Amino acid sequence: MAITKAQQLPTAQKILRLGTATYDKWVDYVVHIKWDPSGNTGILEIWQDGKKVANEQNINIGYPQKYKPYWKAGIYAWTGKSKYAERVLYYDDVTIGNASATYDTVKPGQAN
Repeated sequence: MAITKAQQLPTAQKILRLGTATYDKWVDYVVHIKWDPSGNTGILEIWQDGKKVANEQNINIGYPQKYKPYWKAGIYAWTGKSKYAERVLYYDDVTIGNASATYDTVKPGQAN
C-alpha cells in the first residue's frame, strides 16, 4: 500500500509504504487526515489492524490550487501492467468522522 499527496506537484510527493497487500484476509485501516496544502500544519496518521503505521505531522497535504482536498482509495497500477488478470478490492464497515471524531469513535467494529 502506498499513500501519495499532491499528485499535481510531483516534487512534493511522498510515498509511505505500508507493506504488501494481504490476500484473502480482512485488514482494518483507520486514516486521520487534517488537510493543509500550504501551512505546514497538516496531519496524516494511519493505523493498520490497530497498530499505528504512519505518523506524519506538520506537513503540507492537499492541493494548493483551486482543487479542494479529497479522499480516494482503490487499486492503482501506475504502469497499467500486472501479472493478474483480475483485481478485486472489498470495503466494509466504512466510517467517515467529522472534526471531533477520535480513533475510538471510527475504528472498525464500532456501533454507529
